[in-house]
Amino acid sequence: MESRQTKTLLVVFNRVGDLTLSAPLFRALAQNTELSLVTRPFGPALLENQSYLQGVYPLPYPNRGRSGVGELLLGGHRRTLGRKLLRAGFDQVLIYESERGVIKRWLDGLFGGRVTELPHRPLPRAHSSELYRAAAVAAGCSMDGYDPDPVLEISPTERQRARARLAAIGGRVVGVQMGSQRTHAVWPLVPRPHLKALTVGQWTALITRILVEDHADAVVMHGSPRERRMVRAVLEQLPGGLRGRCHDFTTVGLDLLPAVLSELKALISLDTGPAHIAAAVGCPLLVFFGPTDPAEFRPLGKGAIEVMTGSAPCQFCHNTPEYGRCSDNVCLNQLSDDDLWAAWLRLHGTPGVQS
Repeated sequence: MESRQTKTLLVVFNRVGDLTLSAPLFRALAQNTELSLVTRPFGPALLENQSYLQGVYPLPYPNRGRSGVGELLLGGHRRTLGRKLLRAGFDQVLIYESERGVIKRWLDGLFGGRVTELPHRPLPRAHSSELYRAAAVAAGCSMDGYDPDPVLEISPTERQRARARLAAIGGRVVGVQMGSQRTHAVWPLVPRPHLKALTVGQWTALITRILVEDHADAVVMHGSPRERRMVRAVLEQLPGGLRGRCHDFTTVGLDLLPAVLSELKALISLDTGPAHIAAAVGCPLLVFFGPTDPAEFRPLGKGAIEVMTGSAPCQFCHNTPEYGRCSDNVCLNQLSDDDLWAAWLRLHGTPGVQS
């Protein structure tokens, strides 16, 4: 009688970029077990088309209710999900050692000795993909042929939807990811500056030149609902004759975004989650890095990837006290329009992008 394949649950509360970069770990684990994930609520939309995953369970506010009283009053979402996980019958549960205590207690209460912690210790100047390689090794995965470049599968249905969405716009469409939700938080007294972003004027100049120089038929502007204000500001500043060739795509969700990005001529982005998704579907990519270091956070993928960094003396202040105190991202907003155009020309001149 053939033995049943084991069932493994991996609990990962990464943000969009790191969740995408984790795809090689997921594939390595899935070689020898039926793999399911617990993620933040956006995880199912991003990963539901991956053939090697048996299921993706969303958990909103995973760390809410950390104390005993908090668990009683605010932990209902974990209890509800816990019942589903027990019914699924997992043989082993994997979590990162850096996970919060409230999650470790919750899983220990459900699965006892079946919970194993994986290493999750960032190394200075090492790319974040090394975290997931180390986790794969610790989990006992075969590393023969392990590829750190993430690949996201796109279903035929989503590809058809994406092509239909772009069909009326033009054959050569360039995407722009203007914002990063993680830098838009509003503090009680002072709004947090958008530390990863170019200015509206910089975006307007670059988009204008791409269209005037006939490097694209149209431009689509991506972002979360919080970035819609910046999209509208750029649309208002564009010369009137170009506005009809620029389109607000902030309504495109994570379920359709990988397919849309895979159909673009190129994406121009900040260091943010959609840049990693674009790289993972082979979309040619230009990424601007300000406070974050491309040595650690550069998107990985099989397509052309061009990286441009700012030039301030405080460059790469992310994870330092200076990042928390920054009120003006001079590392990016002092780049000239010619600097931005030169970066675009480097990407535009690569095979498969020039047209």
